Amino acid sequence: MRVISSYKTISERSVFELKESKSRFIAVALNVQTAEEGMKLYSKVRREYYDAAHFPFAYRVNPSGDMFRYSDDGEPSGSGGKPIYDAVVKHSLTNTLVVVVRYFGGIKLGVGGLKRAFFEAADQCLASAKVKEIFITVKINLEFGYKYISAIMKLIEDDDVKILENNSGEACQLIVDVRVAVFDDFRKKIITASNGSINII
Repeated sequence: MRVISSYKTISERSVFELKESKSRFIAVALNVQTAEEGMKLYSKVRREYYDAAHFPFAYRVNPSGDMFRYSDDGEPSGSGGKPIYDAVVKHSLTNTLVVVVRYFGGIKLGVGGLKRAFFEAADQCLASAKVKEIFITVKINLEFGYKYISAIMKLIEDDDVKILENNSGEACQLIVDVRVAVFDDFRKKIITASNGSINII
């Protein structure tokens, strides 16, 4: 099973408007941490654009992106939610909600036309969004003798390990945050640097 060491999400709200055959498609992308937060923010977007008829949406959460939901919100089946979800997947994003607000312009687009419009609005919105990469970390407790402090601190600095707490007393005791991507290598190096005496919890 592949270990997920990081994921991409948007860092702030992004909005893009597409006009198609007199209809307006306003895509709103937001950062969300949970499915519950996604639905709360979805309701907030609905209130913001209260005079629109339909609000298809898609969200994807969890580092693996394995929790997701999409809805056509009254548009023809398969014409709104799935194309929006496809745009989120295309940009390899998670912890992201996209709502595409549609103002009907009087000309029917058909299922194919709606699919293209909803996807393009979401796609362009995400293309212009600010994206950040989040590194997944693991918190560990290190306990070692003071004679190894220089070697251990150098490895901490080299591997960009964050010191969360320093509880040193008779021995050095540090609580650190290590990126999953470098954890195994870091663990081997600090064991070697301390001649196997370091205690890792």
